[in-house]
This record gives sequence, structure tokens and C-alpha cells, in this order.
Amino acid sequence: MTLLKCIYTSARSMSNKQEELEAIVRQGPWLTPQTLLARLLVVAGSPVAGSNLQAAALLLLQKLHSRIHRAVGAMWDAEIPLLLQCVQGKEESFPDSAAWEHRLLKFLRASLETMEDEAWTKGLSCELSRYLSSSPSSSGEKALEQLSKLKPSLGSKDMCEMLALCCKSIVTHPSAEMMLKIRKSQQAARYLQLLQTSLKALGRLMAVLLETEPTRDFFQNIIHVLRRSLTSGNVWERKRALQVCSQLLAVCEELRREDVCEHFGSLVGLLAPLTCDPKPTSRQLAVTCLRSLLQIQAKVTNRVIEMGDTGSLCEGLHACSTVCQLQTSSKIARMVCRNFPLERTVDFFMAIKETFRKAKGMHVRAAGKWMITFLQMYRKDIRRDVPLILYVLRSCTSSTQQSMFMPFVCQAVVILNRCHTEVAIDNFTRLLGPTDSETWRRIREFCLQRWRL
Repeated sequence: MTLLKCIYTSARSMSNKQEELEAIVRQGPWLTPQTLLARLLVVAGSPVAGSNLQAAALLLLQKLHSRIHRAVGAMWDAEIPLLLQCVQGKEESFPDSAAWEHRLLKFLRASLETMEDEAWTKGLSCELSRYLSSSPSSSGEKALEQLSKLKPSLGSKDMCEMLALCCKSIVTHPSAEMMLKIRKSQQAARYLQLLQTSLKALGRLMAVLLETEPTRDFFQNIIHVLRRSLTSGNVWERKRALQVCSQLLAVCEELRREDVCEHFGSLVGLLAPLTCDPKPTSRQLAVTCLRSLLQIQAKVTNRVIEMGDTGSLCEGLHACSTVCQLQTSSKIARMVCRNFPLERTVDFFMAIKETFRKAKGMHVRAAGKWMITFLQMYRKDIRRDVPLILYVLRSCTSSTQQSMFMPFVCQAVVILNRCHTEVAIDNFTRLLGPTDSETWRRIREFCLQRWRL
């Protein structure tokens, strides 16, 4: 039986909890200390298990204290009897299960502090996190909820790995195949509801960890995990990634995380194509993320950013007409580009290249329009970046789906060639490499011929 599938299976009946407790007793010698602690606490915290089973779980926990960790014996001898009193009189002392759950979490937090064992705590956190990748039940929310309340004392690298695992597990699960399989079943509504709850729990976890971990690497690691999902061909995965991204940026805006601005260019490049995503919800989420990004930029630079009528822009993105969506996306592009930090130019083009190479249809058209909007607005101000931009455009032409974005690449080259002829020609006169595509060879020859004239 999968570890946390067993311990966090949503409450079904008292008999199930009794069977679970019996299973713990039978499997005890083979369970890890972290597994043993988690499973017994969940039985103790189940609102339908009944006071007898809850008391039995707590007593078993007390008897097995040396099996779980050598440091908790004295503390548990003092605390568990108090918990037993609460169980026996919980109807009077605790009017709802939330208060009892809070008491157990407080007990768990105090236990971890008593252990002062980072390796043990990391094992517990990883055990809870690892479950997310294999279980479709509501357990995902309760792994995440406990982690968000525990604030485990882990090193920066450990916290990054833990949060990256949580993000990846929730964003990529369920797969497109699974969504298609269950979408017409009664299970679908419950499944999606649990997924939304898990996403909210992940947001709370990110808030806690971002607040306690101010290093730049932390935010960068989360973005690295989301990057692949934001460019995924799975519409549901992209939507979940956008939901996580919007929560992440909202937390960063509240905490005034200046390191977010270092990723302004790459985030805009990733989010821009999604303003024309097939799913209306994803389009709205992309705008929400861009708005948060602009607000963070404004706070860091102490500037007032003109956001325009975002309400009408959102309405335009909600339209069924792809023409209307592209027009609205272009308006948003002008708004964002007016506040673009030019030192992030190359990052923006690198992210756009990723869309050109992976995406199709409206995503490519939106990415191309944003790129051209940026170049038309700043064509005279980006001289130092022209060689790198041309390198990015050159690498785009090696893609197998050139026909989708090649008009945008050609237009971009023309803009750069007109405004920075010397720099562009210097780039074009260099020898071609073996990996250069035939398309790039033609573009190069066209620009050189015009220069010779």
C-alpha cells in the first residue's frame, strides 16, 4: 500500500481507520520512523475515526517513541497524556475538527524542534512531498498543508528541492491522457476540486518558504520548474503552471522580492504567448501574472506604471475571436514594453525563442507580435544587444516548424538591419557554421545584397 495514500486517504468510515491502525501495528517493524509518525498522527487527527481509535493511535505513538526518535521520550510522556484528555473530552473542549488538527500540528512542530535533527526532518518532508507524484487523492493538499505550517528547519538547497518537487508533482499531474479519460465521469468534478485545493495549499507553502528564505536562488529554482510546464503542449498543465505562477508572483509582490526583477525579461517572454492560449482561464491568468510582474517592477524602481484599462483588456482576451485575442494581446504588449527594463532584453528573446521552437498556432503568432512590438519600440536603444539578438534569431531558423514564425524572424532582422546596419552587417559577414539552416543563409545573403547596393 502506497505510504501516504494510506495515511491521508480521505475519511471514509470508522472501520477503515480501524483497519489502518491494525495495519500500522502489523507493519510497524518495517516502517520508517517518519512513516510511523505520520500515519499514527493522521489516525489521531481523523474526525471520523472516533475517540477510541484516536486514543489508541496516541498511546501507540507514546509506546513507540524510542522507535521514532530518541529525543522525544520525555516530551511525549508529558504532552501525549494532555492530548488524550482532549480526545476524551473533545466535544466540550474543541467544537470543530480544525481546532484539534491545529493542536496536533502544534504537537508535531514541538516534536521536530525537540529533535533538532535536520536530516530526520528532511526525511519527513521528502516522504510527504514524494507522495504527491503518485496519488490522485486529497492527500496532496494535506502533505502540503502540514509542510506549510511546520516551517521545517532545512537548508536552502533542501528547501529548494522540496518545493521544486511539490511544484512539479502538482503541475504535471494528472496527465493529458488522464484528464481525457476522466473528464466525462463523476470522478472528474471531485478530482478537479481536489486539484484546486492542492494548488491553494502549494501557494501557502510557497508563501511560508519565500518569507523564510530570502536568497535569489530560491525564486530562480521555482521558475526553472515552471518554465517547462508553461511551454508544455498540455493545456491543463499550462493552466496549472499559470495558477502556481500567479500565486508565486502575488506572494513576491507582497514580500517586495527584488530578485523577481532579474527574471522580468524571461517571464515576459514565457507569459506573452499565453495571452492567446486556447483556454480563456489561462489567458486571464497570464495577464494576472504580467500585472503582478509590472507591480513588482514599479515598487522596486519607485516608478508609477500606467496599467491602462485592464478590465477591457481582460474582456478582449475572453472573446472567442482569435483576431480580437491577438489585437488585445498586442495592446498588452505595448503596455508591458513601455515599462520594460532594457538590461533584460536578451532574456526576453531567449524565452521567445523557446516558444518558437516548441509552440504552435496562436502561441507563435502572439510571441511574434510581442517580439516585433518590442523591437519597434526600442529599435534605437538596444545597439549593444543586437549581436546576441541576431544569434537568437539565427538559432530559431534551425527549427523544423519554421513556416510558423519565419515571417516574424525576417521582420525582426529587417528592423535591426535598418537601425544598426554596421553591427548587423558585421555579424552577417562572418563565416557560416555547419549548423546554419538554408533559411538563415538566404536571410544573410539578402541583407548583404541590400548593403552592397
